[in-house]
Amino acid sequence: MLHGDWDPHPGRMIRDGLLPNLPHLEYAELERCGHRPWAERHARAPFFAALRAWLSRHAAS
Repeated sequence: MLHGDWDPHPGRMIRDGLLPNLPHLEYAELERCGHRPWAERHARAPFFAALRAWLSRHAAS
């Protein structure tokens, strides 16, 4: 779960609500980022870097 620290949705609260059903959930908060990290100037590169890293660790070969 990649979440912006300026997102109006409460990322940590959503994560905590999901964890009982998704104990393997990973959470990362992106700085200076709202709700659309892939489109935001300060979060775009960190968002795609985190996404690529996660996919490389979890994608089936």
